Amino acid sequence: MTTTGPNMLRTDRYRILLFIKKLPSLSIEEFSRHWLDVHSKLVIKFTQGKQGLIKYEQLHVNQEEKARLQKLGVPVFDYDGAALFDVETLEVFAQIAADPQYASLIIPDENSFFVRSTAFTVNLNIASIVDHDEDLAVAVQMGSASSAYLKVPTKLRKDRARMLFMFQRKEGMSIEEMRKYWLNEHARVVKEDTKMGNEIIKYEQLHLVVPNAFERLAEGSTTSFPDWDGVALIDVPSFDTLRYPGDRKVLAQDEAKWQSKGKMCMFPVDVATIIDEDIAPAYEASLIAAKL
Repeated sequence: MTTTGPNMLRTDRYRILLFIKKLPSLSIEEFSRHWLDVHSKLVIKFTQGKQGLIKYEQLHVNQEEKARLQKLGVPVFDYDGAALFDVETLEVFAQIAADPQYASLIIPDENSFFVRSTAFTVNLNIASIVDHDEDLAVAVQMGSASSAYLKVPTKLRKDRARMLFMFQRKEGMSIEEMRKYWLNEHARVVKEDTKMGNEIIKYEQLHLVVPNAFERLAEGSTTSFPDWDGVALIDVPSFDTLRYPGDRKVLAQDEAKWQSKGKMCMFPVDVATIIDEDIAPAYEASLIAAKL
């Protein structure tokens, strides 16, 4: 990981989130199964040999947690899933999208299971606040740690639940002031003042790449963009970790200092890791260590 200090934005990669809605003609199960079993194979075929793509994950909305949150009156972002791409530079993603094979191989399949006219991407900088990930162990369990490309058809990960929190900054606060507070004091509150801080597997702050953070996927699309100033990504053993009553009080008190009240929405997802270039170096190092 390359940073310039504690809780700083990473300089070795960027993240792109692609939010998608299923075709109305498909059930949630049909949409998820095609995305997981069919589309993942096409993406692997298309990206093999291309440089600069570090990670590709599918984020499938957890319908049970979504229903629970909605019953409580918690705003849930109204999309059916998101694709997560970590790339060395934003130009890498642009080059992938401009590849003729993307138009001939990927777009036709996209049209078969999600609505491209409502899909949009968000370009993000990453700040890694907590990272107790077990990617190597998971890869070994999946029988694929010797390769960055995981076996497909793959499965949703059972080692974690993931929540995305999208928010707006408090009125009158500049984006620079918000980022400073979020990176420092709020990160400290999450790690040190909450019970869930002891259980978090991964906590990443995703800061918008301004001024062009949002882009529409389809040419000619007029879909509107959400009013977000940032996205927090938190991986936990289960969604129960996010439900401690004491934590909610602590976080609400802190969020009132820098977030716009009532503007946060949540996005509960199950994760399928399809490509992870971070696995291969760790696996090779473990092989060397085993021979010593």
